[in-house]
Amino acid sequence: MCSKAVLVSHKTGPNPPSPAPVLEPAAVRSQLERILASELFQHSRRYPSLLRHIVERTLDGAGDALKERTLGVAVFKCNPKYDTSADPVVRTTASEIRKRLQEYYSDPAHKDEPRIVLPVGAYVPEFHSAVELDVQSAAPRKLRAGGSCAPGSLRRCSSY
Repeated sequence: MCSKAVLVSHKTGPNPPSPAPVLEPAAVRSQLERILASELFQHSRRYPSLLRHIVERTLDGAGDALKERTLGVAVFKCNPKYDTSADPVVRTTASEIRKRLQEYYSDPAHKDEPRIVLPVGAYVPEFHSAVELDVQSAAPRKLRAGGSCAPGSLRRCSSY
């Protein structure tokens, strides 16, 4: 098992945030097990399989290899030449995982737990401490036209 710490913030730009706290791989794996044991993931084979795979590959340092086709082959046993536009199994499963993670963390019982986040448009999860997210939520955010940065809002803020 890997014992190195994992940098939890991947944000860049003109004003990158100060270095984020790190989560040990054991803490991420422990959080993954709590999530997968929840009612939101217990009754599915696809969602836990994909989430476990992408978290483990990221912790192993292979996050750059997490592409739609490779996930389809590795997780869902698709033919290596399958047409990703005709078979959206990876995209639809990732989308459902995002929704279920959001629902999981919306429960106040999980507010102090480390976060596993699957950003929209990516298959590489991010790992955040609850403290890091508290600091981020307190920071002022710029709104996109017509957007909202209210906590729990499904619209995205330009600071993300």
